[in-house]
Amino acid sequence: MEERDKSSDQPKAPNWAGRVHKWKLARLYESHAKGIVDEDLINDVAYTLLLRCESMLMVEEAHRGRATCPVCSGTVERNMDKQPQLVCNCGWRGYWHDYWMTYKGKHLTAGGLESFCKEFIQRFPSAKNPSEKMLLIDWLVHRFHWEGVGESPGRPGAVCLIGSKSAEEANEFLYALTMGDKTHSHIRQEHSAWRTIRDQQRSKGRARQEAHAQGVAAKRQRQAEKKRRRAEKIKSAHEKDN
Repeated sequence: MEERDKSSDQPKAPNWAGRVHKWKLARLYESHAKGIVDEDLINDVAYTLLLRCESMLMVEEAHRGRATCPVCSGTVERNMDKQPQLVCNCGWRGYWHDYWMTYKGKHLTAGGLESFCKEFIQRFPSAKNPSEKMLLIDWLVHRFHWEGVGESPGRPGAVCLIGSKSAEEANEFLYALTMGDKTHSHIRQEHSAWRTIRDQQRSKGRARQEAHAQGVAAKRQRQAEKKRRRAEKIKSAHEKDN
Protein backbone atom coordinates (compact mmCIF):
# COMPACT_ATOMS: atom_id res chain seq x y z
CA MET A 1 0.00 0.00 0.00
CA GLU A 2 1.25 3.52 -0.80
CA GLU A 3 1.46 6.55 1.48
CA ARG A 4 -1.09 9.34 1.26
CA ASP A 5 -0.41 11.90 -1.42
CA LYS A 6 -0.57 15.12 0.62
CA SER A 7 -0.49 17.28 -2.50
CA SER A 8 -3.97 16.07 -3.46
CA ASP A 9 -7.33 16.51 -1.79
CA GLN A 10 -8.45 13.15 -3.13
CA PRO A 11 -8.21 10.18 -0.75
CA LYS A 12 -5.38 7.80 -1.57
CA ALA A 13 -6.58 4.74 -3.49
CA PRO A 14 -5.40 1.17 -2.84
CA ASN A 15 -2.55 -0.09 -4.99
CA TRP A 16 -3.29 -3.72 -5.90
CA ALA A 17 -0.65 -6.12 -7.18
CA GLY A 18 -0.97 -7.15 -10.81
CA ARG A 19 -0.93 -10.58 -12.40
CA VAL A 20 2.14 -12.38 -13.75
CA HIS A 21 2.99 -11.45 -17.34
CA LYS A 22 2.49 -14.37 -19.70
CA TRP A 23 5.85 -13.89 -21.38
CA LYS A 24 7.66 -14.21 -18.07
CA LEU A 25 5.88 -17.42 -17.16
CA ALA A 26 6.42 -18.80 -20.67
CA ARG A 27 10.15 -18.03 -20.55
CA LEU A 28 10.37 -19.55 -17.07
CA TYR A 29 8.88 -22.87 -18.19
CA GLU A 30 10.91 -22.91 -21.40
CA SER A 31 14.12 -22.41 -19.42
CA HIS A 32 13.13 -25.05 -16.89
CA ALA A 33 12.36 -27.53 -19.68
CA LYS A 34 15.94 -27.06 -20.96
CA GLY A 35 17.43 -27.55 -17.50
CA ILE A 36 18.32 -23.86 -17.16
CA VAL A 37 17.88 -22.32 -13.71
CA ASP A 38 17.05 -18.62 -14.14
CA GLU A 39 17.09 -17.62 -10.49
CA ASP A 40 16.27 -13.95 -11.14
CA LEU A 41 13.22 -14.85 -13.22
CA ILE A 42 12.06 -17.45 -10.69
CA ASN A 43 12.27 -14.84 -7.92
CA ASP A 44 10.49 -12.26 -10.08
CA VAL A 45 7.55 -14.59 -10.79
CA ALA A 46 7.44 -15.95 -7.24
CA TYR A 47 7.30 -12.52 -5.61
CA THR A 48 4.75 -11.29 -8.15
CA LEU A 49 2.49 -14.20 -7.20
CA LEU A 50 3.12 -13.56 -3.52
CA LEU A 51 2.01 -9.94 -3.79
CA ARG A 52 -0.93 -10.95 -5.96
CA CYS A 53 -2.11 -13.46 -3.35
CA GLU A 54 -1.83 -10.83 -0.63
CA SER A 55 -3.93 -8.39 -2.67
CA MET A 56 -6.55 -11.05 -3.40
CA LEU A 57 -6.89 -11.86 0.29
CA MET A 58 -7.25 -8.15 1.10
CA VAL A 59 -10.05 -7.84 -1.46
CA GLU A 60 -11.76 -10.90 -0.03
CA GLU A 61 -11.63 -9.35 3.44
CA ALA A 62 -12.99 -6.06 2.09
CA HIS A 63 -16.01 -7.94 0.75
CA ARG A 64 -16.62 -9.19 4.28
CA GLY A 65 -16.60 -5.70 5.72
CA ARG A 66 -12.92 -5.34 6.63
CA ALA A 67 -11.18 -3.10 4.11
CA THR A 68 -7.41 -2.48 4.23
CA CYS A 69 -6.34 1.13 4.61
CA PRO A 70 -4.16 2.19 1.63
CA VAL A 71 -2.09 4.45 3.91
CA CYS A 72 -1.25 2.47 7.06
CA SER A 73 -2.46 -1.01 6.02
CA GLY A 74 -4.72 -1.11 9.07
CA THR A 75 -8.17 -2.71 9.00
CA VAL A 76 -11.12 -0.39 8.38
CA GLU A 77 -14.46 -1.84 9.42
CA ARG A 78 -17.41 -0.96 7.23
CA ASN A 79 -21.14 -1.51 7.50
CA MET A 80 -23.22 -2.80 4.64
CA ASP A 81 -24.92 0.47 3.68
CA LYS A 82 -25.05 1.30 -0.01
CA GLN A 83 -22.59 4.18 0.37
CA PRO A 84 -20.74 3.81 3.68
CA GLN A 85 -17.79 6.03 4.38
CA LEU A 86 -14.54 4.30 5.32
CA VAL A 87 -12.64 6.01 8.13
CA CYS A 88 -9.26 4.80 9.40
CA ASN A 89 -7.67 5.75 12.72
CA CYS A 90 -4.65 7.07 10.80
CA GLY A 91 -6.82 9.80 9.26
CA TRP A 92 -7.47 8.28 5.85
CA ARG A 93 -11.05 8.25 4.71
CA GLY A 94 -12.98 7.43 1.55
CA TYR A 95 -16.21 5.89 0.28
CA TRP A 96 -16.72 2.18 -0.13
CA HIS A 97 -18.00 2.53 -3.70
CA ASP A 98 -14.78 4.30 -4.73
CA TYR A 99 -12.72 1.65 -2.94
CA TRP A 100 -14.64 -1.14 -4.66
CA MET A 101 -14.13 0.46 -8.07
CA THR A 102 -10.33 0.18 -7.64
CA TYR A 103 -10.50 -3.61 -8.02
CA LYS A 104 -13.71 -4.15 -9.98
CA GLY A 105 -13.09 -6.25 -13.09
CA LYS A 106 -9.45 -6.98 -12.21
CA HIS A 107 -9.96 -10.63 -11.16
CA LEU A 108 -8.85 -9.84 -7.62
CA THR A 109 -11.63 -11.65 -5.79
CA ALA A 110 -10.05 -14.80 -4.35
CA GLY A 111 -13.25 -16.84 -4.11
CA GLY A 112 -12.40 -20.52 -4.39
CA LEU A 113 -8.67 -19.74 -4.49
CA GLU A 114 -8.62 -18.20 -1.02
CA SER A 115 -7.27 -21.28 0.74
CA PHE A 116 -4.57 -21.72 -1.93
CA CYS A 117 -3.49 -18.07 -1.66
CA LYS A 118 -3.14 -18.50 2.09
CA GLU A 119 -1.19 -21.73 1.65
CA PHE A 120 1.12 -20.14 -0.92
CA ILE A 121 1.89 -17.26 1.46
CA GLN A 122 2.44 -19.70 4.33
CA ARG A 123 4.76 -21.96 2.31
CA PHE A 124 6.69 -19.15 0.61
CA PRO A 125 9.31 -18.56 3.37
CA SER A 126 10.17 -22.26 3.35
CA ALA A 127 10.99 -22.23 -0.37
CA LYS A 128 14.66 -21.39 0.05
CA ASN A 129 16.18 -22.43 -3.28
CA PRO A 130 15.11 -21.90 -6.93
CA SER A 131 13.88 -25.49 -7.31
CA GLU A 132 11.54 -25.20 -4.32
CA LYS A 133 10.23 -21.85 -5.55
CA MET A 134 9.64 -23.26 -9.03
CA LEU A 135 7.59 -26.13 -7.59
CA LEU A 136 5.58 -23.69 -5.46
CA ILE A 137 4.90 -21.44 -8.48
CA ASP A 138 3.77 -24.42 -10.52
CA TRP A 139 1.54 -25.69 -7.72
CA LEU A 140 -0.32 -22.36 -7.44
CA VAL A 141 -0.90 -21.63 -11.14
CA HIS A 142 -2.40 -25.10 -11.65
CA ARG A 143 -5.08 -24.74 -8.98
CA PHE A 144 -8.82 -24.65 -9.66
CA HIS A 145 -11.43 -22.61 -7.76
CA TRP A 146 -13.05 -24.71 -5.03
CA GLU A 147 -10.70 -27.60 -5.80
CA GLY A 148 -11.25 -30.37 -3.26
CA VAL A 149 -14.62 -28.92 -2.27
CA GLY A 150 -17.76 -30.53 -3.65
CA GLU A 151 -18.03 -32.99 -6.51
CA SER A 152 -15.69 -31.32 -9.04
CA PRO A 153 -13.25 -28.36 -9.30
CA GLY A 154 -14.53 -24.99 -10.44
CA ARG A 155 -13.03 -22.73 -13.09
CA PRO A 156 -9.21 -22.62 -13.42
CA GLY A 157 -7.55 -20.06 -11.19
CA ALA A 158 -5.16 -19.01 -13.96
CA VAL A 159 -7.29 -15.99 -14.89
CA CYS A 160 -6.69 -14.48 -11.43
CA LEU A 161 -2.94 -15.09 -11.57
CA ILE A 162 -1.83 -14.79 -15.20
CA GLY A 163 -2.20 -11.56 -17.19
CA SER A 164 -4.56 -11.98 -20.13
CA LYS A 165 -7.49 -10.35 -21.92
CA SER A 166 -9.90 -13.16 -21.06
CA ALA A 167 -10.26 -16.26 -18.92
CA GLU A 168 -10.05 -18.47 -22.00
CA GLU A 169 -6.80 -16.80 -23.08
CA ALA A 170 -5.22 -17.45 -19.68
CA ASN A 171 -6.39 -21.05 -19.68
CA GLU A 172 -5.18 -21.69 -23.24
CA PHE A 173 -1.80 -20.23 -22.32
CA LEU A 174 -1.46 -22.49 -19.30
CA TYR A 175 -2.69 -25.47 -21.32
CA ALA A 176 0.18 -25.01 -23.79
CA LEU A 177 3.04 -24.42 -21.34
CA THR A 178 6.33 -25.94 -22.45
CA MET A 179 7.27 -29.27 -20.90
CA GLY A 180 10.49 -31.14 -21.69
CA ASP A 181 12.66 -34.07 -20.68
CA LYS A 182 14.40 -31.94 -18.07
CA THR A 183 11.16 -30.61 -16.61
CA HIS A 184 10.76 -31.73 -13.02
CA SER A 185 8.64 -34.91 -12.88
CA HIS A 186 6.29 -33.35 -10.32
CA ILE A 187 5.68 -30.38 -12.62
CA ARG A 188 4.90 -32.68 -15.55
CA GLN A 189 2.47 -34.65 -13.38
CA GLU A 190 0.80 -31.46 -12.11
CA HIS A 191 0.41 -30.12 -15.63
CA SER A 192 -0.93 -33.42 -16.98
CA ALA A 193 -3.50 -33.62 -14.17
CA TRP A 194 -4.55 -30.00 -14.84
CA ARG A 195 -5.00 -30.68 -18.55
CA THR A 196 -7.08 -33.78 -17.82
CA ILE A 197 -9.47 -31.83 -15.59
CA ARG A 198 -9.59 -28.96 -18.10
CA ASP A 199 -10.41 -31.39 -20.94
CA GLN A 200 -13.22 -32.85 -18.84
CA GLN A 201 -14.58 -29.37 -18.15
CA ARG A 202 -14.46 -28.51 -21.86
CA SER A 203 -16.28 -31.73 -22.72
CA LYS A 204 -18.99 -31.00 -20.16
CA GLY A 205 -19.23 -27.41 -21.39
CA ARG A 206 -19.72 -28.54 -24.99
CA ALA A 207 -22.34 -31.06 -23.86
CA ARG A 208 -24.22 -28.30 -22.00
CA GLN A 209 -24.06 -26.03 -25.05
CA GLU A 210 -25.35 -28.79 -27.31
CA ALA A 211 -28.16 -29.62 -24.89
CA HIS A 212 -29.08 -25.93 -24.70
CA ALA A 213 -29.03 -25.61 -28.50
CA GLN A 214 -31.23 -28.67 -28.83
CA GLY A 215 -33.62 -27.27 -26.24
CA VAL A 216 -33.83 -23.94 -28.06
CA ALA A 217 -34.42 -25.71 -31.40
CA ALA A 218 -37.14 -27.90 -29.90
CA LYS A 219 -38.84 -24.85 -28.37
CA ARG A 220 -38.79 -23.01 -31.69
CA GLN A 221 -40.21 -26.07 -33.42
CA ARG A 222 -43.06 -26.27 -30.91
CA GLN A 223 -43.77 -22.57 -31.33
CA ALA A 224 -43.77 -22.95 -35.14
CA GLU A 225 -46.12 -25.92 -34.93
CA LYS A 226 -48.42 -24.02 -32.59
CA LYS A 227 -48.44 -21.07 -34.97
CA ARG A 228 -49.16 -23.35 -37.94
CA ARG A 229 -52.11 -24.98 -36.16
CA ARG A 230 -53.50 -21.59 -35.19
CA ALA A 231 -53.29 -20.43 -38.80
CA GLU A 232 -55.06 -23.60 -40.00
CA LYS A 233 -57.77 -23.09 -37.41
CA ILE A 234 -58.34 -19.49 -38.54
CA LYS A 235 -58.37 -20.56 -42.20
CA SER A 236 -60.88 -23.33 -41.46
CA ALA A 237 -63.16 -20.88 -39.61
CA HIS A 238 -63.12 -18.46 -42.59
CA GLU A 239 -64.00 -21.28 -45.00
CA LYS A 240 -67.00 -22.26 -42.88
CA ASP A 241 -68.23 -18.66 -42.79
CA ASN A 242 -68.05 -18.46 -46.56
